[in-house]
Amino acid sequence: MLNANKVILALSCLCFAAGIALSVPFPFESQREGH
Repeated sequence: MLNANKVILALSCLCFAAGIALSVPFPFESQREGH
């Protein structure tokens, strides 16, 4: 069995990475459209 702590850490890391991946490209796209 996997430790619950490891599962929670993996999920939190995935959510954190997904949040960065989603939040980073938007400003660049808006800047490109602005220019």
